Amino acid sequence: MEKTSDMEINERNEMGGWDNNQMVMPQMTSPEMGMMPNNMMPNVTSPAMGMMPNMPNPVSPAMEKGLEKLVADCALTCQKMIHDIICMKDLDMRKNQLCLLMDCSEICHVTACFMARRSCFTPALAHLCAQVCEACGCECLRFQDPMSQMCGQVCLNCARACRTVR
Repeated sequence: MEKTSDMEINERNEMGGWDNNQMVMPQMTSPEMGMMPNNMMPNVTSPAMGMMPNMPNPVSPAMEKGLEKLVADCALTCQKMIHDIICMKDLDMRKNQLCLLMDCSEICHVTACFMARRSCFTPALAHLCAQVCEACGCECLRFQDPMSQMCGQVCLNCARACRTVR
């Protein structure tokens, strides 16, 4: 594996990244860590992992930002709902809802981050996000309070949007 300077790595990242066949790990030379040779670094193109294809993204940047915002908003809506549930008198009846809200908030946050950096894993993660959002949305809609109803609709809209990611 060839040695690449930090400056060269930064230049490549600014130019649009790396082709998987060109992936090179930098030498780690912090005073605290000493020197870690490249042969000790993980091999990002190992046969077990396979090669990640450089796939063109058919979605426009405006649509990407809209979807990313929708998913991030779902995460925040679920976080607000968690706070509201903790203050409710019928908390014992809402344990499943609370668990699903935590799952939904977390997966939406992670999915939005993957979308923002255009990860090749975004479609798979978006599919999982859709499943969790749908479960959370359906559970929220079982409760008649306005916050649960609103949160349920946000989650179901997010699920629908995540299913469009290819």
